Amino acid sequence: MWGMIILGPAGAGKTSVGKLVAQELGIAFLDIDDYIWRTDTEVPYTVMFSRPERIYRLMDAARKAGEFVMAGSMDSFHQYFDPFFRLAVYLTADAALRVARVRRREEEEFGPRVLPGGDMYQNHQAFLQDAAGYETAAASCTRERHEAWLGQLACPVLRLDGAQPLEKNAAAIANAYRKTLDKCVQYGADEDLDSWMALVERVAWNFPGLETPEALAQHRQTVQRFMGEKRALCVKEDGAVVGVLLFSRKHNMLCCLAVSPDHRRQGIASRLLREAMERMDSGRDMTVTTFRQEDAKGDAPRALYKRFGFEEGELLLENGYPVQRLVRKAGRLEEENP
Repeated sequence: MWGMIILGPAGAGKTSVGKLVAQELGIAFLDIDDYIWRTDTEVPYTVMFSRPERIYRLMDAARKAGEFVMAGSMDSFHQYFDPFFRLAVYLTADAALRVARVRRREEEEFGPRVLPGGDMYQNHQAFLQDAAGYETAAASCTRERHEAWLGQLACPVLRLDGAQPLEKNAAAIANAYRKTLDKCVQYGADEDLDSWMALVERVAWNFPGLETPEALAQHRQTVQRFMGEKRALCVKEDGAVVGVLLFSRKHNMLCCLAVSPDHRRQGIASRLLREAMERMDSGRDMTVTTFRQEDAKGDAPRALYKRFGFEEGELLLENGYPVQRLVRKAGRLEEENP
């Protein structure tokens, strides 16, 4: 799994711009507040889940999403999620603007409850004061803490002014995110299909059964279907697909791993395998079919799969070609010899 984090003070516009970015990229939006606050309280946003529960709930949502735009603050447990961020967006705005936005948002959501005499009035006033104190450290969430978090991240950091139009900021974030995905594993999308198939056609000699135009046309349909089901992973460089892998969650199976001849020995195949296996069920056997031991074409892929814990299985024929199924037993550690 992977994605981005949008952080900053209350009222900066994290949720609003995050939803636009997620829509533009066609990926999931995760509002951190939805996973850390209990909803069975009389007054909202007063009781949090326990720290382990917060981590589990958010991690579970991120894993199910696969790729995400995450927005909010979690500086007390961010270290569990930092490795999955490909981009961090730090969104700020003038305190007066932010406080006005928070006041308007809460009045629209809770109405008379946050007005004088309402049961949420005191909490509402405390939240406004907390939002106003972000810059001066007189708050539960401060610039100092966010800067410390940003300083620990390995991914690029994009700093934006939350006073700018939502559409402008959303476009800047989406463009920055796309650039960070260069040479990173990502889900294949329809716009990648032609480049994906160009790679497959280039190495079709390595895939028994793809020797004819008809077979390639059928494989194209298969790839497109897998893309729609988030079961097609790829690595791109300068917009061109240079590595591909399909996988099946139902059958817990890997298939059709290919890397451009110009980009081999760069760790692309290992990254694709690792990402695919993370999305599969480690509690069941995983399988992959490759060339037999005596076949010279099998030297590299067999060595790769064995590094990831796959063992030799039954001998098979696929499209009339002799191959072997390799099996990674349930419960194995990810890699024995990285």
